[in-house]
Amino acid sequence: MKNSVLLLDDDADLIAAMSELISMQSNRHALTARSVAELEALGDKVHACDIAFLDVNLGANRPSGIVAAKWLREQGFKGKMYFFTGHAGNHPLVIQASSVSGVEIIHKPVDIKFLFDLLHGAKRD
Repeated sequence: MKNSVLLLDDDADLIAAMSELISMQSNRHALTARSVAELEALGDKVHACDIAFLDVNLGANRPSGIVAAKWLREQGFKGKMYFFTGHAGNHPLVIQASSVSGVEIIHKPVDIKFLFDLLHGAKRD
């Protein structure tokens, strides 16, 4: 699973669509989770990924993508991380996410060409 892509989003349809696009367009495998608990259950498998797309808001009263980014760093994740959000820039979680060093925010809906550029740019040789 080298060069896998990590997807964390509470929207099962979005995960399914992105996983298929990633597989078809980049010959990569998508490692997926719908919550921080599911992400943590993946354990060391996350190290097969060189890029992670993390939804900022994973649902009311649930740990956020910000918590996920912190966990990934604690695990020694070396890949590039991006936050996804459908919220405005003044949403409290988006403001908090913007202060996380080294993680870029991408607003939904995601431009497919931009996504593919990220995938190909992050690919290890």
